[in-house]
Amino acid sequence: MKRGSQLPPGPRGLPIVGNALQFQRKPLQFFRETQQKYERMATVYIGKDPLILCFRPEHIRYILVEHPRNFVKPNRGAFNLRFLLGDGLLTTDGEFHRQQRRLVQPAFHKQRIESYADTMVHLTQDMLDEWQPGSEMNIAHAMQFLTLRIIAKALFNIDSRTQVAELGDAFTKLISSSRRQLGVLRSVQLNLRSTTRYSPLSRPVTRPLKTP
Repeated sequence: MKRGSQLPPGPRGLPIVGNALQFQRKPLQFFRETQQKYERMATVYIGKDPLILCFRPEHIRYILVEHPRNFVKPNRGAFNLRFLLGDGLLTTDGEFHRQQRRLVQPAFHKQRIESYADTMVHLTQDMLDEWQPGSEMNIAHAMQFLTLRIIAKALFNIDSRTQVAELGDAFTKLISSSRRQLGVLRSVQLNLRSTTRYSPLSRPVTRPLKTP
């Protein structure tokens, strides 16, 4: 956005924390409802930092393919992912980013991606063969494990369940850590008594009833 440009409208947030609590409590529902209401673009706030959500594929192509040098990745505030992910494609810009992109680009060539189809089908069928009628499972964990198996096999020719499980544990810890960082906002004590009659985060005071 150019200086002076008006940001797209978006869901109303809370003072100080913005939309952070809405995102943390139900992230998928929050993004889905925001997309359904605003359709093309929406502005949400993590604290005081604005975040513009782009929902159209032409927006993604404009930013990532047609004009990538017009945009830089944030390295401050609520959007600083470098302390979690290190220096990678998601967190770097400029020549270092281009070097890393050239290194991984062959793995995402159209013909290579098409060749992954057999791996996806084989590993998915392998997972389904292990399921038993009437059994219960954590479907989110099962899908995560399948996805990691496909990535490990397709990109690194690794099909070790032990290594995939270790990788899954690492991802889980990373996600939990990032959510805890955001969850710090929930522990912020707001003193609004100077501006409002009631403090929304204060606990109700109860007193015993006096008998006549």
